[in-house]
Amino acid sequence: MFLKQFSRVLDSPLVLVLDSDPDSLFLMNEMVTLCGSVALTAQDGATALRWVDEYQPALIVTELVLPKVDGFAVVERIRSTNNSVPIVALTSLPAYLFYERAWRTGCNAYIEKPCPIEQLQTVIHRYLDRTLSPF
Repeated sequence: MFLKQFSRVLDSPLVLVLDSDPDSLFLMNEMVTLCGSVALTAQDGATALRWVDEYQPALIVTELVLPKVDGFAVVERIRSTNNSVPIVALTSLPAYLFYERAWRTGCNAYIEKPCPIEQLQTVIHRYLDRTLSPF
């Protein structure tokens, strides 16, 4: 609950970032912060699903390969509750094999790792309706 209130006080959207790799999670946390949002992080799908219900993030950025509950299942469960939160797949899985499945599952965007920071920034801002920062 604290993060939700903190996000409101700062008038910043709350972004849930899911990745099992600590380095990727750290980088995404920094990127979300640079975009003017508050990051909430999870390293597995089960935790992420709890936090979606508890914190109601404005955007979700997820790796599709996750322990316990994979990213595809996370997206399916979120969509099964008619939750319309934008979901961005930021994944090491090649698009030519998994883009269509991610789209059918309910992802709004698909970005392959590694990706340029500018690409990720553009997608974050697109789904949060925020003005691009000058960095």
